Amino acid sequence: MKKILFVILFIIFFQYPAFGSEHLVQTKNYLWIDSTQVWDFTSRTVTNYYDNGLRKETLHFDSMENDEIPILINEYTYDENGNVFEHIQSTYDEAYLNNRKPSYKTTYSYNETGQMIVENHARYDKWSNPRWVDLYQWEYEYEDGKLISKTYLKEKGNGLENDSRTLIEYDENDNAIEKISAEWYNSTWKNTERVQMAYNDNNLLVEEINSKFEYDNWIPDKRYSYTYDIHKNKNSELWQNYDTELSSWRIQRQIIYNFDDNDNMLSEFGQTWDYWENVWNDSYRHSFNYNRDNQLVNVVYQLNTGGIDKQWINWLKIDYEYSSATDIEDPAKIVTDYKLFNNYPNPFNPSTKITYSIPQQAKVSLTIHSITGEKVATLADGVQSPGQHNITFDAKNLSSGIYFYKLQADNYIEVKKMILMK
Repeated sequence: MKKILFVILFIIFFQYPAFGSEHLVQTKNYLWIDSTQVWDFTSRTVTNYYDNGLRKETLHFDSMENDEIPILINEYTYDENGNVFEHIQSTYDEAYLNNRKPSYKTTYSYNETGQMIVENHARYDKWSNPRWVDLYQWEYEYEDGKLISKTYLKEKGNGLENDSRTLIEYDENDNAIEKISAEWYNSTWKNTERVQMAYNDNNLLVEEINSKFEYDNWIPDKRYSYTYDIHKNKNSELWQNYDTELSSWRIQRQIIYNFDDNDNMLSEFGQTWDYWENVWNDSYRHSFNYNRDNQLVNVVYQLNTGGIDKQWINWLKIDYEYSSATDIEDPAKIVTDYKLFNNYPNPFNPSTKITYSIPQQAKVSLTIHSITGEKVATLADGVQSPGQHNITFDAKNLSSGIYFYKLQADNYIEVKKMILMK
């Protein structure tokens, strides 16, 4: 269950990477506990960025016994054109935060126009001869700037070999109208599947028909139909399967999407067709909430119990948090309270920014302590003027682990936790 949940969260997280000048820096994930009727915090994902705004690393934590355990980290490097060049995923030993073990690596190659031509996936073999071993590879071919083929190569004992391929054709408006997939068999390509696409006058996809290649013929299999609102937002999907005995399409599922006036998706509502009762049965719904800047702040996933009750039950909730330089460096911001903010980034390596505010002139002490309580650094010690203050803490001489930073200003005291990962 945890593995399935992580895959879902991974996909969702990368669906909403950034909004304008602000970046998505953290997601918090909760599962609904029906017995207690509360959302239970299960995990979170933290993203740090390079100065140019490109994603640097994404860290994943699991909640365990009222604490957080680092699970894995994804690190990204880029070429001079800002294209992702390498992505390495490493896992952490639960007992040692600095015991990072590489597990998977993806490397990318591009042509002169910046289009990806090779995507290689490898795993780290840590046993007798530690090294990166190829798992599979995608190769892409273009014509007039359009993707016309993608080939999947797989490690089969003697290096990467052909496994499957998809060829793509386009209409005069550069819309993909046909995709034909084939498998490599006995040193030749054998057709397996075909997707045919149709578009409306606005070049919006309105239909996809999937067919299987059997006995030298294309046999219809699935059909997907789409509709759109006046703002060109897709507001419905209809899924159908082909009944070969009746030679007709049979309805299976529909999905309804709703949007607000700013074209933000408010809900996704799934239903399945009941052929016995000739009615739509509710299946699931997703609710999306936004702040006044049209940033997605949370998504709630619900399932329908079906049966006689047909009740909606909570399943999963994801909160999204954002940050930008102006969030903590606006000199016009009026400070009315003492406050110690969360450091950013957190986890960090080797430096992080600590921000705090004081409403009046005060003697300020900002110190760093180890998990045993030992003071390892003093960042501020003296009288400071009212306002918001930022201090960068450099931990290059400290080992990985959990640390605490303590702010004391007059009678105000607050302590927060941070994690150093090298």
